[in-house]
This record gives sequence, structure tokens and C-alpha cells, in this order.
Amino acid sequence: MTAKEVGISAVRLNDFLAPAQFFEQMENSTVPMIFDESDGSLEAQPSTFGDLRWGTKEIVREIRFVWNGVRFRETIIPER
Repeated sequence: MTAKEVGISAVRLNDFLAPAQFFEQMENSTVPMIFDESDGSLEAQPSTFGDLRWGTKEIVREIRFVWNGVRFRETIIPER
């Protein structure tokens, strides 16, 4: 089975940002997924610590893939 078949798609840096803050296409890399043991979901997390490119950027959403018993469903949660 592929990630796509179970509902997981690639998440890129710009997926966390408002359009006015987007990185250039060449810098818009994919981010890793972190497994959350508490509920079995996957959370996409950009690595921002120590990365000067993030100095003027603000993350505006959280992206998770939640298991529904059959496949993962992408859930986008606005930051507060």
C-alpha cells in the first residue's frame, strides 16, 4: 500500500503559511510527519528552530492526518 492509498499526502512548508508569506518554489520543501501515540494520528511539522528563513514567517495552521478506521483524513486546524 502507498501513502496516497491510505490518505496521506505530502505536506510542504507553504502549507503552514498565509499566501503573502510563502517561500519561493525552490525552498518549498516537504516536511516530516510525527506519530502521535495518544490518538494514532500523524502531524506534519516544519523544522523552524534555528532556521533564519522562518524569522519573519508565522505559522497559521496545523496539519494532521487522523485515522478514521479505514484511512487517514487530512485535517487542517487554524492556529489561534
